[in-house]
Amino acid sequence: MSKVKKIIFIAAGVLIMAAAIIITAVIAVNVTNKKNEEAAAAVLSRALEENARQSPDNSGIVKEEIILDKDTLEEIIKPAAELVTMKYYYTNAAEIENYKTIFDLKVPLTTDHVVFKYDGVILAGVDLNEIVFDNIDNESKKIYITMPMPEVISNDPDLSSFSYYNVKDSIFTSISPSEITGKLDELKRTQEAECWAKKDFWDSVVKNAEDVVERFIKVSEEAKDYDVIFE
Repeated sequence: MSKVKKIIFIAAGVLIMAAAIIITAVIAVNVTNKKNEEAAAAVLSRALEENARQSPDNSGIVKEEIILDKDTLEEIIKPAAELVTMKYYYTNAAEIENYKTIFDLKVPLTTDHVVFKYDGVILAGVDLNEIVFDNIDNESKKIYITMPMPEVISNDPDLSSFSYYNVKDSIFTSISPSEITGKLDELKRTQEAECWAKKDFWDSVVKNAEDVVERFIKVSEEAKDYDVIFE
């Protein structure tokens, strides 16, 4: 064998060995990467399974359980205070007559007689501070409530509607402002008594208050999944 051929032969052998080493290394790297990927996938799978066991809805996210209490409910319904009312409108008319007498007989030309008329409104509702949360069942998600008795919140005349007629006027007799105020107070008590006699109105006051309270509870994030039961 010539010297040149010998050199070529040796070089070829070196190349073949180098190629074998490279192939072996590539195979080893691929095997190692594959094992690492499989190991990582196994770890990730175990982590997801653990999260799923801890999550109530199996979403992989651990959610904090909401415990509803009386203080939370009171905060929820607080903005409803001005909405649990209803209005009862009325019109009043009255007269006041004063005159002088002698031996229980009316003296002529001494009569002072006025007639007045006005509109008014009675505001009725419930006091939300008196609501009783009888039971808050967080397991069955039910809220049991006792509503307070409805009440008259205000009874106000509309002064802009007040009309006054002086039917008879006497220089010998007059009607004082205190007499008119006293008559107005008497009429207000009469109207409230008539209002209390209207059962349908007060049933509507209670139903309206219940609807408003339930609506505020159901739209809140804390209690949206709860049923409201009025007792």
